Amino acid sequence: MTARKNDVFRRESRIGFGLLALCLLSFLAICILQGCRASAPTPPPAPPAAGAPTREVVLVSADFVYFPFDSATPQDYTSNHDVGSMAAPYILVEGHADVRGPVAYNLALSRRRAEAVARELVKEGTPEEIIQIEARGEAAPVCLELVEACHLRNRRVVVSVLREGEAAP
Repeated sequence: MTARKNDVFRRESRIGFGLLALCLLSFLAICILQGCRASAPTPPPAPPAAGAPTREVVLVSADFVYFPFDSATPQDYTSNHDVGSMAAPYILVEGHADVRGPVAYNLALSRRRAEAVARELVKEGTPEEIIQIEARGEAAPVCLELVEACHLRNRRVVVSVLREGEAAP
C-alpha cells in the first residue's frame, strides 16, 4: 500500500514540476518575443540652479465637514478661510465615505459630497477657478473600527487651503 502511495506522489510531483517548467518557459518566450530587458534606472531630476528659489506647496489651513449616512448634504459648514490675501492660493476639496456600501457607489457619493462643499465655498465668495475637487471614496479612512462613531469620522470632506511658498533650506 505504501509503495502505491509513493508512486502516486511521484507521478503528481512530476506533473507539478512539468507545469512549473511549462509556465517558466512560456514566460521566457513572451519576454524574448516582446524584447524584455532590464531598463536603466531613470536619473534623479537635476537640482535647481544655484541661487534659484525652490517652490513648494504649503498647507495654510484645513477644515473637516461631516455628513449623515448616505447623504451629500453637509452638517452645518461655514468656511473660515480668507484666500484674498494669499499669494497663488488654491483649495483642495477631498470627499470621503465610510466602508458601508459598494466601492463604486461610495466613490460617487464622496464626489457628490466634495461638490456640495465646493458649491458652498463658491456661494461664500471663493473663486471657483481655485477649487480642485477629488473623490477618495472609502480609500482613505481616518478610523478603521466598524462602529458608528468611526463611520461618522470617515464620512467627511477635507477642505485644505494651500499656497505656494519657499521651500525650507
